[in-house]
Amino acid sequence: MDRIACGGDTGAFPHGENALEMKLMVRLGADWKKVLSWGTLGGYNCIKPFPLEGDGSEESDADVWVADHVVKFGCIKPGWAADIIALDGDLERDFEATLDRVVFVMKSGRVYK
Repeated sequence: MDRIACGGDTGAFPHGENALEMKLMVRLGADWKKVLSWGTLGGYNCIKPFPLEGDGSEESDADVWVADHVVKFGCIKPGWAADIIALDGDLERDFEATLDRVVFVMKSGRVYK
C-alpha cells in the first residue's frame, strides 16, 4: 500500500488551487489513477488510527491506539465521510484541464456547487 497523500489544509497552495499538487505529481511521472487515490483514500491511510504496540495490522491486539482522525474518510461507502466532486472531461486524456472543470461539489451531504 502506498503511504502518500496529497491535498488537505496544509497551506501549500492558496485556497482553491489545491489541484496544482496533483497536476505536478502527474507532470513528474506519477500515474493519474494513483494520484487520484492519493488525493482521496491516501489521506486516511496516512493518518488512520494505528497500534502503538503490535505488528501494525488493524487486527493487532494492541492496548493503545494512536489516532489523529477517528472518522474514516476518502471512500464512498457506509460509515465513511467523503466529500464528492464531479468533473467535466476525461482524466485519462487531459488530466490537468479536467481537474479545472469542477461542475459539482458536495461536502458533508450539502451541495455547494
